[in-house]
Amino acid sequence: MIDSGKWGREVTTQIGPATSIIGSRGRERVTMVSKETLLAEPAQIEANLKSGDIVFFIKDPGKRVSGEIVGHIGIITRGGNADYLIHAAGRKGRGGVVKKVLFSEYLISMPFVGIRVSRFD
Repeated sequence: MIDSGKWGREVTTQIGPATSIIGSRGRERVTMVSKETLLAEPAQIEANLKSGDIVFFIKDPGKRVSGEIVGHIGIITRGGNADYLIHAAGRKGRGGVVKKVLFSEYLISMPFVGIRVSRFD
């Protein structure tokens, strides 16, 4: 999705130090900012995000069921001095809601190994 350019320009390497993990579906490697980096440098990461950035949460290669790389998507919005993530929450077949949560709080509990970010200029 990001590679097609239809979801904006990829800015992952501008958000923070990037690393790569094994890909799938024809991609050998996937570049991302790891969860460890996100948690270790939250102020730097948030300073590089902008309202409207699309965050793609990357699944652990060992937990991929059908070769999917992206496990979740959200949009960043800035409110005051904090970044918020707007995303869908719920369980398949049980309904869900759209939530606005502090991005930093979501990162702590997220079950993903990292993020990729795209931006419309």
